[in-house]
Amino acid sequence: DAVPDKRLAAGQHINALVVDDHSISRRIMGMLLESIGVQAITAADGAEGIELAGRHRPDVILMDLRMKGMDGIEATRRLQEDAATASIPVLAVTASPFENARDAAFAAGCREFLSKPGRAADLMEVLERPLGARFEAVMAPSSEVEDEVDDPQTSAMLPAVAERLREAAAIGSISDL
Repeated sequence: DAVPDKRLAAGQHINALVVDDHSISRRIMGMLLESIGVQAITAADGAEGIELAGRHRPDVILMDLRMKGMDGIEATRRLQEDAATASIPVLAVTASPFENARDAAFAAGCREFLSKPGRAADLMEVLERPLGARFEAVMAPSSEVEDEVDDPQTSAMLPAVAERLREAAAIGSISDL
């Protein structure tokens, strides 16, 4: 029982800044955002995130909490202290299972909390609240590929393979992809 594919509703535009010191996590989150219709730029650490936020004024910032150097908590505090960036919603992103990470994120000024690995449905939910983003179902692609497959056994497997790829992409599982 799969969640229908959704993208940002027509007429809406969101620019997001992803701040994460792990390049794979940055890329996965960027691809996940773009797959739902959100434009993404990325920063490799808290200091670069602050600099890019000031320069590009994104609509939202997805901030990893645990980074080398300046962590996401400190970067969020600094963004909140600067009048130029204080109004940009910061969404905490972390793999930490501890409740104190959530508390620290909210205390620093984060508006939402997203656990890693991120899933498209969770990401859409945390973008809806602070931004009023709306997502709409996307028409499934036509079954042209299935029509071109001569082998009935291979043709029967295609929907299951497509579903596994969708699930892997939704959770950012590189190995499953």
